[in-house]
Amino acid sequence: MKIWCFNDPKWGRDLCKTAIERGHKARLFTTEHGVEGGYAFMHLRQYAPDLSRDQNLAEILNGRAILIPNIEQVRLYEDKEKQHQTFSHWMPETRIFHSNDEVEYLRFPFVSKSKTGAASINVRLIQNRAEADWESGLVFGPGLKIHKGVQRGYLIWQRLLEGNPGDYRVIRIGRQHMMLRRWNRANKPMASGSGKFTAITELDDETAAVLETSKQFFDEFRTKWCGIDLVQDPDTLEWKVLESTVGWTFKVYLDCRFIGTDFYGRDTWTVLLNEIEAGAFADITSARREVRAPLQNVI
Repeated sequence: MKIWCFNDPKWGRDLCKTAIERGHKARLFTTEHGVEGGYAFMHLRQYAPDLSRDQNLAEILNGRAILIPNIEQVRLYEDKEKQHQTFSHWMPETRIFHSNDEVEYLRFPFVSKSKTGAASINVRLIQNRAEADWESGLVFGPGLKIHKGVQRGYLIWQRLLEGNPGDYRVIRIGRQHMMLRRWNRANKPMASGSGKFTAITELDDETAAVLETSKQFFDEFRTKWCGIDLVQDPDTLEWKVLESTVGWTFKVYLDCRFIGTDFYGRDTWTVLLNEIEAGAFADITSARREVRAPLQNVI
């Protein structure tokens, strides 16, 4: 089996090494030349211009090999506006404005986001109308300085689901799922990047509900390599998706259990290869197709 691994500093090299040890024809790649057939795994770089280059490469490879993550998730990565356009019905109330004339206030306080940025870097809590007017004046004027750039010409405002002590990150790899509980920062109600987290190893009623919601999301969008962040709506008690990603801080998930298995986050490359070998990625256009090949070490 051919497994092509994008030559990023860590993930692709680790997967390639593990695949070779298992007897696969695994190769590193940096361009499209020679990549044909099998599976092509890409750990996308996060910031421009590298991200755009990686996305363009993925577009070329799409169809030549089975792309992991799939092309839809590649296109959505690090673009919260596109994510809203794609799965707004899974999100808290979110409004996007492209001019000052369009602006309508949400109930204060609410969250403002830039298209890009991880670990809540470009996420702001808007407490009142003065702060909202200040922000809109900048983005529809000279621009708002953000991490790795300037926000100009758009606003992404989202309802703050108050009362959540943190959020959940759920990751799907093939048919398998692992979960992380992340706790809010001390000074604002945002969990991503707080550095405070709990690895989930067993399900209780709440985590079972989070996992079920996540499975429905992943199935709807036919994705086999994806992470999503979820919080609970205090009014409906439904679990809402804040955003999706195809990359995460690997070391944080080392002790997270792939639910129902003997594998943990530290075994991610083993799990991915198990799922590839079982055929879980073979038909990436139909996530509802059931793959019934046995999984190793299932409890």
